[in-house]
Amino acid sequence: MGSLVGISGSCVSCRVPSEVCYLPIRNGNWAFRDRSSSRKFQLVDLKLGSGSKFLRQQRIEGPNGRRIFAAIQTTDALKEPLAELKSGQFHEFHELPSGMKLEVIVQTAGRDSRKKTFPLLFVHGSSHAAWCWTYHWMPFFSARGYDCYAVSLLGQGASDVPQAAVAGSLDSHAKDIAHLIRSKFTAPPVIIAHSFGGLVMQWFLSNTGRNSTSEESDGICPRPAGVVLACSSPPSGNGPMVTRFMKRDLIASIKITLGFAAKMVGSSRSICRDCFFSADIPESELKEYQELVKRSSRLPILDVRALNKSLPVPPPPEGIPPVLVLHAENDYLVDAEGSQETAEWTLSDIVKWAEVCLPFCAPPKWVGMLMIVVLSVAG
Repeated sequence: MGSLVGISGSCVSCRVPSEVCYLPIRNGNWAFRDRSSSRKFQLVDLKLGSGSKFLRQQRIEGPNGRRIFAAIQTTDALKEPLAELKSGQFHEFHELPSGMKLEVIVQTAGRDSRKKTFPLLFVHGSSHAAWCWTYHWMPFFSARGYDCYAVSLLGQGASDVPQAAVAGSLDSHAKDIAHLIRSKFTAPPVIIAHSFGGLVMQWFLSNTGRNSTSEESDGICPRPAGVVLACSSPPSGNGPMVTRFMKRDLIASIKITLGFAAKMVGSSRSICRDCFFSADIPESELKEYQELVKRSSRLPILDVRALNKSLPVPPPPEGIPPVLVLHAENDYLVDAEGSQETAEWTLSDIVKWAEVCLPFCAPPKWVGMLMIVVLSVAG
């Protein structure tokens, strides 16, 4: 069952609990109590159940025929992935100690390929979910012998939605991934992370133990075989980059702010194209991807204000696994200075190319092959 998180005489935020109404469930139906009068009213026809989709606003009949708006948030994982899976891919869930479930999309090594000794785990960034890796990256590496797993962080994709204003923190997301690795993998994976997912993985690395999947100590993440950070947010976060963007290109800075703070990447085709894609992307593909982006994040992935207090990410311990930093020179969100900061933090080199670097865009073949060479050393 979902949770009703706000109700009033006008549209309400789906993330801020109402200040005027108390919203318990009564006999399977939604009810609310008007604090000013202590009266109870039943709300009907919400028809929420296990696996029901997220509704930001729903118009319902209130007391005395008054039309009111409810913001509804489901906590159960959706039963189906947001995007249609490709050949050889399947969908499952991983249960965390809290009882919440993470969506995991799997594509095992191709039958005609020589299976590699370590699997790949893909971690998405903001406004994305596990589906974004299914178009190109998972098929590319599966065909070359890698078992591939893509996870949706809590509150994203078809994963469960916490009863909170945001999906989690760097620490909680890192611990969720650590639990997934300990439970799911028999060999340490190479983790490939994008954007904010890369920042989560930096936190993961800074809390990595020397052992692999057997490490059970609280707060210690299992050591992966290697890590790829693709256009990752740097250890200091996005704040310094935003300042640089404002000095270089005020219009671009405004678009980025509108795209993410106002969530216009899901409503404005031009902002979505600028933030995520090359200018020449076919309109049909842009429309398909934008619809998925719009539906991917059921809660903000992180609390930006709280995040800034925990940054920069503490330096990683000595002896961390090999790290490869990928930077796209035409990336709209992560600049060269940001990628350089990430490389210096990980003591690794940067691989650069001209096009954008997004999970649902095909990487240049030479980049993919270079990743295989580098990660083979890691394995």
